[in-house]
Amino acid sequence: MLKRKINVYRWKYSEDSALCNGFKMEDTDMNFENTAIIIMDPWKKTDYKEADRQVRENVCKYALPMVRCALLRGIKVLVFTNTGGGYPTEIVDELQCMIDGKLVKLLYHNDFRCAADFGQYCERNNICNLIYTGYSIHACVLFRKVGLISMYDSIYRDKIQMYLIPEATLACVSKLEDENMAMKRAISIMVSQQMVARIIKFSDFIAYCKDY
Repeated sequence: MLKRKINVYRWKYSEDSALCNGFKMEDTDMNFENTAIIIMDPWKKTDYKEADRQVRENVCKYALPMVRCALLRGIKVLVFTNTGGGYPTEIVDELQCMIDGKLVKLLYHNDFRCAADFGQYCERNNICNLIYTGYSIHACVLFRKVGLISMYDSIYRDKIQMYLIPEATLACVSKLEDENMAMKRAISIMVSQQMVARIIKFSDFIAYCKDY
């Protein structure tokens, strides 16, 4: 059973010079075998063409490299989407190919009545670390039934450790990218300061997977 140390970050109000842009670096043991990446709603087609383009670019730049590294190390990958009913369902092609090849697990939001249902799924599948990515960070990633806030408010709050990789998310609240980045940073600060989830940098995750 392989365990590695991985850098994680949380926001801390301090004048400590060791902080990285306000985030304090820690490290933690993370067992490959009981860790899963969540990719929330990587849709191929919505009513917002610019958002569709951004999602695909983000998937190709961040999600796919993460998935490839994760699969080499035995980390599970769970992709969430809708079942229909007028909502987007189609997954970005590159991820759909991995789903079709049974390398990645596709799950539906309607499979779970609440966060506790998903917690039970994690228990059955020996998952105690969840690494969140997906679209968009201020909506689906936080507030879906299996999202960060929902899981934090559930009975699994102390049983499952949650992490967030901000680079592998998008905030789509404005046509101005500076405002979107500000939103993403604010959410990263909030979830880490309140200990909802700790932050993992994309580069640290890739290095963690490759360093064995």
